[in-house]
Amino acid sequence: MENIKNKIDPLIGRIFFNKYKVIKNIGGGSFGQIYSAKYNNKWFALKFEEKLKSQNLLENEGHIMSYLQSKYLPYIYSFGYSGEYNVLVMELMGKSLENIFENSNPRKFSVNCVAKLGLQMIEIY
Repeated sequence: MENIKNKIDPLIGRIFFNKYKVIKNIGGGSFGQIYSAKYNNKWFALKFEEKLKSQNLLENEGHIMSYLQSKYLPYIYSFGYSGEYNVLVMELMGKSLENIFENSNPRKFSVNCVAKLGLQMIEIY
């Protein structure tokens, strides 16, 4: 019973900011986890970092993405604090770079993919 209990994600099913219901873990990075969430039949991405372990990286990330405002970056809806987490609410976009890489064969980006990414990065700023 203990093993099953440890595998349950404590964020799944929780509601943040009185509206966003966490549905599924969709990825993670060096300082947080990303989940899909739903509110009023619309999907969002919620990124979490633990307050105790953070250096407010998530808040800075939200400010930078809001400032850049590009079609290649998710729209930032809000940032806030909830319990033991810093939470960034943003637009849920398509596949992540990690997902594209993991599903490529061989496991590397093609020259075409890298060129497209480079052009998109130049367009952002």
